[in-house]
Amino acid sequence: MKETDLTQRLDSQRRDHGFSIMQVLIVLALVSIVTTFGAIGIVKARAHMRLNNSVRQFASWAEKARGDSVRRHAMGADRASITLNDATTYTVSMDLDRDGVVGAAEVKTYTLETGVVFTSATPITVTFDWRGRSITGEVTPVMALTNDASSSKLITVTGSGDVTIEAQIFQDAGIPTPTLNGNPSGDSRSDPTPNPTATPTPVATATPTPTPTPSSSVSPTPTPTPTPTGCNNGGNNCQSPTPTPTPTPTPTPTPTPTPTPTPYPTTGPCTLTASPSSLSIGNKVTKAVTLSVNNATTVTTIAATANSNTSHISVSLAPGQSATVSNGSGSAIFNILLNGTNQSGTITFTAVSGCGATATVTIN
Repeated sequence: MKETDLTQRLDSQRRDHGFSIMQVLIVLALVSIVTTFGAIGIVKARAHMRLNNSVRQFASWAEKARGDSVRRHAMGADRASITLNDATTYTVSMDLDRDGVVGAAEVKTYTLETGVVFTSATPITVTFDWRGRSITGEVTPVMALTNDASSSKLITVTGSGDVTIEAQIFQDAGIPTPTLNGNPSGDSRSDPTPNPTATPTPVATATPTPTPTPSSSVSPTPTPTPTPTGCNNGGNNCQSPTPTPTPTPTPTPTPTPTPTPTPYPTTGPCTLTASPSSLSIGNKVTKAVTLSVNNATTVTTIAATANSNTSHISVSLAPGQSATVSNGSGSAIFNILLNGTNQSGTITFTAVSGCGATATVTIN
């Protein structure tokens, strides 16, 4: 037999034997290690995904609640809020059906995803006003994984209402309180001197024209009676003169006196009137009311002194208007805003200085 044939036979026999047990065990061990690390990585990745989803969902609801308060110009109990109830749940209270108010059915509770908890103190409520600010102040809830406390996410709701996740912000406590009544030195321009309150100029009362005295009638001078001519011829030519009649004087007519002008009426009591005095306003609609003061004796200030529905009706002085009337009579325009549907109420305005009169506006 040739040498080449022998070599081929031996190689064929080796291949028929397969892998040894040691080789198989080594391969299985390597597969197990790789599989284990892969499974651990997948589990951690899924846990982090649940954490991120919970954080983003919470921040999204906080932004929606803030926008809802701003949209509805919400006041009082109708302001939107989000509450951390316990380690795994939170509640959102906002106008979900967009009818202008927060109903009992619109308070929803949400649960964090599996393995995610709040690590900050609970319960706590974040309430947003109509400007979008947090009336609770700054709140910093933290979410983390139950089996990995080092994997946490910081959510910050600042006093101004900004909602951020793991972001660098200016903390409310890090912003110094401004001095409102300080007296700084080195100003390039001093504060202007306030204008003194103008003294109203009194209205002069017209002096009536006196009634003219009619001129006296002048009697005309009568024509004198002529002297008769003497008689001739022994009185035969005497003729009786025809007397000239004394004319009757024509009376001078009495002139019609000029009527005495009626002086201005005496100033009456101070009054305050509203125009219009009754309004029909829809949700999120603003209408103007003009308040007019008459016969005030001094400088008068107009103010809204009573509001029967402060939760849904707001009153403010119109832009560019002044509530002070300085000349005895004048007016000011106020804006009335309605929040919510089917709301009504009564607003009372008062001229609070130098008058005391009131006017009422009905909202329906």
